[in-house]
Amino acid sequence: MRTASAALPAESMSRRELAEAVNEWLWKTTGKRYGLDAHTVARYERGAVRWSGAHYRARLRHVLGATTDAELGFRASGTAPLPRTCAVDRGTDEAGT
Repeated sequence: MRTASAALPAESMSRRELAEAVNEWLWKTTGKRYGLDAHTVARYERGAVRWSGAHYRARLRHVLGATTDAELGFRASGTAPLPRTCAVDRGTDEAGT
């Protein structure tokens, strides 16, 4: 999945941008602060996190235009592995991570 960067529209959204977009939406809709960061987004991409919190999955689906958690590469424990998918460009973010 590719979502254009707000800073560089010809490029994919960075991990940091994705994390900030998710955190901003969660703050606006729940009034709670969340701490999703570029490192955690990278863990999602690598499949190190198989099933994130419902609030994160919902916002990731919205930002990335996915209709299901499976499209993001998430799967509940005990289910068969999904084909590898990428939430954002696997390049580095602005911090170089």
